[in-house]
Amino acid sequence: MSYDLNDGRRVAERWPLDVRRGQPIASKQGDLMMARIAAAERRQQILEAAFRVIYRDGVSAGSTRAICLEAGVPQGAFHYCFHSKREMLEELITIAVKDLAEASVPSADLPEGANFVHSMLIGLWREVLQHPQRQLPLFELTLTALRDPDLADLARWQYRTYFETMETTLGDIERARKIEWTIPRPRLARMIVSAFDGLVLGWLTDRDDQAAEAALASYGTAFASLSKPIED
Repeated sequence: MSYDLNDGRRVAERWPLDVRRGQPIASKQGDLMMARIAAAERRQQILEAAFRVIYRDGVSAGSTRAICLEAGVPQGAFHYCFHSKREMLEELITIAVKDLAEASVPSADLPEGANFVHSMLIGLWREVLQHPQRQLPLFELTLTALRDPDLADLARWQYRTYFETMETTLGDIERARKIEWTIPRPRLARMIVSAFDGLVLGWLTDRDDQAAEAALASYGTAFASLSKPIED
C-alpha cells in the first residue's frame, strides 16, 4: 500500500441508513452536507481522543472502546468513521507526519544573515510544543508499525517522507541563500531528521525546554557550517 501525504484520509465517507428501506436518512442535499460535516467532526474527535489515550496509557490500551469513551461518543461511532483500528492508526501517523512536514518549511522573511537551518529547526520545535501530546504516541506508533508486517510499509513511508521533505527544504535554502551544501543533500537530510528525532525523545524524558532550545541553536550552527557560498 502507498501513502499520500496530501490525502491521508483515503476512506470514503459513509452515511447512516434507514434499515427499513436501505436509503440514506439524509435525503436532501443540505442534509447530506450537514451529515458530511458531522462525520468529519466526529472523525477528528475520535482521532484527538486516540492521541490522548495512547499518550496516557500506550498503544496496547488504545482499544476502540477506550478511545470512544475518551471522546465521549458511542462505540458504534468508531466503525461509522473508520473501517478498522488499523485505518485509525494509519491516520494518526499521517496527521503527525503532515504537520511536521509543513512546519519544516523555513520563513522566507528572515533578515539577511539569519541562520535558515536554525529557523527550520525552530519551526519543527514549535510544532512539537504545540502538540506535545502527539510526540510519545508517534514514537510508539512507529515502533508498533515496525513490529507488524501489515504496517511496516507505513513506518517506512513515515521516515521516507521525513527525509524527502527535509531534502526539499535544504534545496529551497540553497536557492534562497545562494549557497551549496558541502555534503550530499540526502545525507544531510537524514542527519538533521535523526538529530531532531533524538532531541525530541530526550526532551520527552526531562521536558527541559531551555536545554532543548540551546541544543537546537547548536545544531543550527553545526549544520549551517556544512554550506558554502556559491561563487558568481
